Amino acid sequence: MMPAMPSILITMMTMCIMRLMIVVMTMIMIRLVNHRLNDIVQRNYELFSKLHLDGLCLMGKNSGKIARFNPNSYRRNSTSNKAVYTHELEVPQIDRPLRHVHCNSVTLEHVKVDYIVLQALKRSLKYSFRQMDFLYCMLNVNNQAEFAYLLREWNVQKLSFAHCNWPENSEFYSISDKLFEFNPQLQHVSISFDKVTNIKISDTTLKKWASCTSWPRSFILHNVKSEITHEGVAAVISSYVAQARAKRDKVFGSTILWNFGVVNTSLDWLTPTL
Repeated sequence: MMPAMPSILITMMTMCIMRLMIVVMTMIMIRLVNHRLNDIVQRNYELFSKLHLDGLCLMGKNSGKIARFNPNSYRRNSTSNKAVYTHELEVPQIDRPLRHVHCNSVTLEHVKVDYIVLQALKRSLKYSFRQMDFLYCMLNVNNQAEFAYLLREWNVQKLSFAHCNWPENSEFYSISDKLFEFNPQLQHVSISFDKVTNIKISDTTLKKWASCTSWPRSFILHNVKSEITHEGVAAVISSYVAQARAKRDKVFGSTILWNFGVVNTSLDWLTPTL
């Protein structure tokens, strides 16, 4: 018995459409034409070319939704002059457009970074990218290892946290030794706050860098009081100096910029150690 003709035609049409669409570069726009094209693109997104972006900025809204920021994604309210975003999505839905994008850097601004957000980003960004920035984010992640491992999975080399915060419960500290233990690939780290803030980075991280003779080229703590002491600072600086003497020009070929913030020691202890 021959299969019904309509079924064959639908299958053939889908195959033909996919053949034509595979060579199209603007999949992220094609999928908006109608529901059928969107369904085809979403089901077969791995076959299509990606939209390449230098940077991707995701902004959290008061509604709890997330908007992608770019010059064409919002308009100005004629009365308040505030930005009104034309495309806002619930967090579980952000992977639908983002899976068609490939970018070099990702910025999260005013986003409540929790398990749901991390899972959505994990589904969306299945590739390596160089830079990730968190601006004015609430870090509501109670699994430090999962957060740190995801950064390693993305192979992030340049990482910054600016004006972020988290719940008072210490379980939610996302910026800790665990972050650096899981991410030896980090080359540039910047952590800054408006006022002096405690974080859980200790001598453990600096001594690990010293023993492995591998460290970030820039490590900047601004308005940060950590658990770092003169022992950790002395260990990593001594290791750097020893490597500099051994390799000479090879070491000094790249600039090292370290600012350890408010170190938990006195100058009287630190000076003789160095």
